[in-house]
Amino acid sequence: MAQGLAERLRDSVIVSCAMAQRKGTSEANRQRSLRAYWSRRPNWSTEILFVFPLFVVYQVGTFGSDQLNGVDFLSTVLFRLSAESEWGLAGFALAVVVGTAYLYWRKRSTEKFELRMMWPMILESGLYALLTGSVIIFVMTKILGMHPPSLSTTPSYNPWMVLYISAGAGLHEELVFRVILFGGLLAGLTRWTRFSRLFILTVALVVSGAVFSISHHIPPHGEVFGLFAFVYRLLAGVLFGIIYLKRGFSTAVYTHFFYDVLVLGIWQG
Repeated sequence: MAQGLAERLRDSVIVSCAMAQRKGTSEANRQRSLRAYWSRRPNWSTEILFVFPLFVVYQVGTFGSDQLNGVDFLSTVLFRLSAESEWGLAGFALAVVVGTAYLYWRKRSTEKFELRMMWPMILESGLYALLTGSVIIFVMTKILGMHPPSLSTTPSYNPWMVLYISAGAGLHEELVFRVILFGGLLAGLTRWTRFSRLFILTVALVVSGAVFSISHHIPPHGEVFGLFAFVYRLLAGVLFGIIYLKRGFSTAVYTHFFYDVLVLGIWQG
């Protein structure tokens, strides 16, 4: 009887040790995954795959709305293509699907594409979106001494329109103002001038942020110019630029997307 009790105790200890080892291994793997996530930016094929859902949401929405993002040149081409030939539009859609599938296949063949790393990126972007407005208001009121004007009425949107507008802004504005303008300024000034890295980075952030802000006041659809709104968006553009530089395109896109969802949908409601 004593021997049986000792054997059961031994088996229990072995099982407990095995469970602890598995738990430790799982925790180690999780920590390695998080370290890998924070230690590097994803490459461009991964970035494109991550933002592809927002591209689909926005492009589907363009065919049910006449409200396009101000820097969206693709949809105009698509509308013309649709008017000329439905087969042309179908061919474009097929090319997008094939191109995205090729990127996925390429990622799978060169290195493991970890879709689960998209969820930490989305959580990170959501956190940045929650903090963006508070950080900007603090800088403007406490540091710059600017105070917001009286609140004006803004149009309300249904949930689908909020997603549609936010997806278009997040994707197209980050592509134009961060990837092309900010990235182009950074590369050009670095190559063709001898200014310090900090000076070049500051100029690129401020100029791209200012152009980003001004674009929201351009007629016929832009809002009336106001200094507070202009500075607010300029600082938002600077923050998005820093996020793009440090955390990558997809993180900047989703931060912009979530922030617009909060402003147009949740906070507005």
